Amino acid sequence: MIHTAQFYLMLEPSEVSDLCKNMGEDIALLPNKLDSRFVGIKTAFRKHGHFWWMFVYVDFIDLLGKPQISEKDMPAVRCKMDEYLTYLFGASDKELILTRPDRKLLLKLYRKTAEKHGFKKKYDQYESTVYFNSKSCRVVCYDIMEERLAKGESVQPYENRELHEG
Repeated sequence: MIHTAQFYLMLEPSEVSDLCKNMGEDIALLPNKLDSRFVGIKTAFRKHGHFWWMFVYVDFIDLLGKPQISEKDMPAVRCKMDEYLTYLFGASDKELILTRPDRKLLLKLYRKTAEKHGFKKKYDQYESTVYFNSKSCRVVCYDIMEERLAKGESVQPYENRELHEG
C-alpha cells in the first residue's frame, strides 16, 4: 500500500502570474494558503529556467482521514485531487504527473538495472533494499516495513503492507 505520493505540473510564467493574481497571493506565500485549505496536500513551487514547477505531495491517509487506503478509495482520492486542481486553475485540463512510483515496481526495476551507472555502483544484497552508491551520492529504494522489523521498531498500521495487499 502506498500512503504518500508526489506529483508535479509544469507551468508557464503567465500561468503562475494568473494563479497569483486569482489567489491574491505572491508565489512565495501561495503554498501556505493552499496547504491550510487542503488537508493531506502540500504544495511547493520552484522556478527552473524559464518554467515553473508545481510539486504536490499527497498523504492519502490525511487526505481521506482514515488509516487504511485501498484501491476502492481511488474515486474519493480523485475527487479530492480534482477539487484541488479546480480551486487552483478553475475548469481546465490540467493533470498532475506522478513522480514517485509503487514500491514493488521500483524495487523490481532497480534490480534489473546495470551493475554500474556513471560512478554509482549497485548494491542489492538485501531483498528489501537496492541502492546505488558513489563517493558523493547515494540513491536508496527500500521497504520501510522490513526496515522497521529489522531494527526492532514498531510498524505503523499504514506501513504494514500485509494489511493492505491481497
